[in-house]
Amino acid sequence: GKRLKSAIKCMEDMGIQYNKNLFIECRFSLEDSYKATVELLKKHRDFTAVFAMSDIIALGVIRGLYDNGIRVPEDVSVIGFDGISQGRYTIPTIATWKQPSEEMAKTTIKLLKRAIEKNQYRHVLLGAEWLEGESLKKLM
Repeated sequence: GKRLKSAIKCMEDMGIQYNKNLFIECRFSLEDSYKATVELLKKHRDFTAVFAMSDIIALGVIRGLYDNGIRVPEDVSVIGFDGISQGRYTIPTIATWKQPSEEMAKTTIKLLKRAIEKNQYRHVLLGAEWLEGESLKKLM
């Protein structure tokens, strides 16, 4: 969906070529992301980072890499998205973009109320907060 499209656009903006063979789709679950990682490793091992579309997916990816002898972050960096609290307690902790969930909920309610009462619609873009984690290798 939107996360994937945004990730591809960001890569293109940074001059990184999109390679569909290095992208895998899975449901937002530990088991599916683990299985998808194992399948990816059967085809490709020439990558240095994984951007997971959620922290739950990142957890499954990390385990899949670990079970195949790949160390995070020494061999492959893993970045998540969501900022779930569990990611702060894993080894390694997950580097992630934390969504402003509470602000999203409040804004959604306000926008729905405005749409219902005044038939007015607006697009709102909220920022995310970067949470450093041990799953990201420092290059410098």
